Amino acid sequence: MLKKILQKKLAFVAREIIAARKPEIIGISGSVGKTSTKEAIACVLRRSFPLRETYKNYNNEIGLPLTIIGAQSPGRSIFGWFKLLKEGQRIARDVQVPYPQMLVLEMGIDHPGDMDVLTSIAKPHRAVLTRLGTAHAEFFSSLQELYKEKLKLAEALSEEGIAIYNYDDEILHTAMQDLSRRSISYGFSPLANVRADNVHITTSPGVDKEIGSSFKLLYEGSSVPVFLPGVISRPGILSALAAAAVGFSYGLNAIEISTSLRDYVSPPGRMKLLAGKFDQLIIDDTYNSSPEAATESLETVALIPRNEYGHSWIVLGDMRELGAESVAAHSVLGREVADHGFDHLISVGEEAAHISLAAIKNGMPEKMVRHFENSEAALDYLDAEVAARDLVLVKGSQAVRMEKIVKRLMKEPERASELLVRQGKEWL
Repeated sequence: MLKKILQKKLAFVAREIIAARKPEIIGISGSVGKTSTKEAIACVLRRSFPLRETYKNYNNEIGLPLTIIGAQSPGRSIFGWFKLLKEGQRIARDVQVPYPQMLVLEMGIDHPGDMDVLTSIAKPHRAVLTRLGTAHAEFFSSLQELYKEKLKLAEALSEEGIAIYNYDDEILHTAMQDLSRRSISYGFSPLANVRADNVHITTSPGVDKEIGSSFKLLYEGSSVPVFLPGVISRPGILSALAAAAVGFSYGLNAIEISTSLRDYVSPPGRMKLLAGKFDQLIIDDTYNSSPEAATESLETVALIPRNEYGHSWIVLGDMRELGAESVAAHSVLGREVADHGFDHLISVGEEAAHISLAAIKNGMPEKMVRHFENSEAALDYLDAEVAARDLVLVKGSQAVRMEKIVKRLMKEPERASELLVRQGKEWL
């Protein structure tokens, strides 16, 4: 009851601020890559516009207003919430209080109707849709109902608003054809408005090469080179393309966008390349997991030349909030691990057991597959078995805490608070 009252008061104050200060609102939704895309968009726009982006995972009915107000949650402090609401009212009523020109807002949904609430608070001028998938399907009667909820972001656009969407997602591309607003597509497809060509991903540094991704950014006849330091995945490139599309929609040119993207740093736990304590190559993708994101991660690892590492270790945790799709989704992932011919598979969590079973069923040697109930149970085994120069991909949903495995294997565990996800006091 108190939570509902708080939500209403926060929404009221957030609407007051938007009505009074009139910031440009860039809303981001999708099943994969929202946070990375948010960071990339902020990176592209920050040089030209004063802006604020969603803090941490403040993307729901409480977090969204907090971002609009520019405050962090005071937790259980009633006085703290009262003070925060008063500050929000002051921002709305006193134009002398500095306020950003743009808000880059993640809009996350878990239940039917969630997007209606979020867009009623912050009506977007740009709607960025990353990719539709099965993440957060648990409380929806079907995937179609889930997709419909996410697409409401584009439907809520202001009359002059622009939808920016991933052309490579066939369902999303088809749905966007019926949208009455202007749209800009991005992707790897030659038919996308903003696209990447001549992509090269470097995972092993050399005298004349740096770890990261390079590609040609193409839009309306222009072509400029882009380099993303430390980004070693196609999803990371897609986030940069989405950001470029947003930049173009606000009149930035290709050179400005390319220069800004050189400063892009992908968030922790999103395909981050880390050194292991015995020179292992660790790919930390532990922020969260969904079937689509996990498949992309496996495809990225499969592209790394085998001469750059010893054995491959695929460490996969549960993918949560999939509802009736869970068993099938985990089983598909196991088949993909087997099909790629990776050397070792470690599954972690109750649902992830289906990954191991499917991998064995599809031809992966049983002796190369191990299952553990939780991430802590897997620590000693991996610490003992992963050898020097081996490659280790670690991925799983937030609840499985797969970052604990990365921390045990990484060369600089003392830098965990800087390099890994979920290192704050609330997670310890």
